[in-house]
Amino acid sequence: VARDYSMILLAPQIAYQAAKAAEILHDKLVLKIPPKVFAGYDSAEMLKFIRAELDSWKKTAAERFIAKVRKGIRSDAKILSIAIMPSHSQSRIAYRIYEKGAPVLDETVIKGRLNVLRDLQDILDTVSCRCESFDAVGIAISGAVHDGHLDLKDFMNQRELNLQKLLEDKYGVPVTITNNLKSAALGYYVQQEKFENILFVSRPRGFRASGLGMVLNGRVFNGAHNMAGEIRYASQSIVSKEDWERNEIVEPEKVLDAISFEIRAGIAIVDPELICVRSELTPDLEKIKSKLTEFIPAEFLPEFVYLRDEEMAEYVLLGQMILSLENLEAKR
Repeated sequence: VARDYSMILLAPQIAYQAAKAAEILHDKLVLKIPPKVFAGYDSAEMLKFIRAELDSWKKTAAERFIAKVRKGIRSDAKILSIAIMPSHSQSRIAYRIYEKGAPVLDETVIKGRLNVLRDLQDILDTVSCRCESFDAVGIAISGAVHDGHLDLKDFMNQRELNLQKLLEDKYGVPVTITNNLKSAALGYYVQQEKFENILFVSRPRGFRASGLGMVLNGRVFNGAHNMAGEIRYASQSIVSKEDWERNEIVEPEKVLDAISFEIRAGIAIVDPELICVRSELTPDLEKIKSKLTEFIPAEFLPEFVYLRDEEMAEYVLLGQMILSLENLEAKR
């Protein structure tokens, strides 16, 4: 039960168990309630105690988190991290400036129809005006990224365009472009300590297939051509030709069938410890697990967590910042 809470308070009678509790719940704040406060039922003093301890914990936790995220990377570069998350009706573009691993600027814009080159240049120009400079840009976007090119639909971005080179030439800084599910998987991985193998599954509303991002043994898995996780090349066989050509599946039962197939494929191939699911039309994880157990024994299922769009953006931005720092370190 304690894993669902940020703080665990032990009454004086069991305070001797604090060290053991802290060892088991190493990522939680375990506190001993002061005997005087406990005996006096002093709720006001108790709240002061909680606030002071929580503020101190958050400060040290943030320092530990930034150190963990940097993973020994020496660069203090200022990174502009951009998360582009296309959707059927409207797309979200979140961007954040990280300085020494800590966020210093944070914005989100909503786009009705996505034009990747135009929208990215708008953001880069805006940030250039608001900030003195940034040392590198990290862009996380759906689809496969190969040698600076994106395989998105033509109305989003021309496939023959080397987006990475164009942006590097125009803005004079290194640009790292990554599939947003890979960034999300890495972002989720670094903010926890329990799992080494994570599968991140995302199906935006109205899309005909999901995307997969994988962290295996603590590292993002890309494959030989950055195609790892492009499950659409397999799921086309289980979606009707009509639905596929319309580029949408909007009936929850059809989405459940499709996403359960894609998750089964991920489980069969990488056997993850945890699966993160972002799918607006199938938010009930118990239904997904029930569908999976029609084909996979329940004891082989990993743990699951459901994430909303805004939560996913947080992990994408963080993961992309780390990948950008790693790219800069590699170029040293």
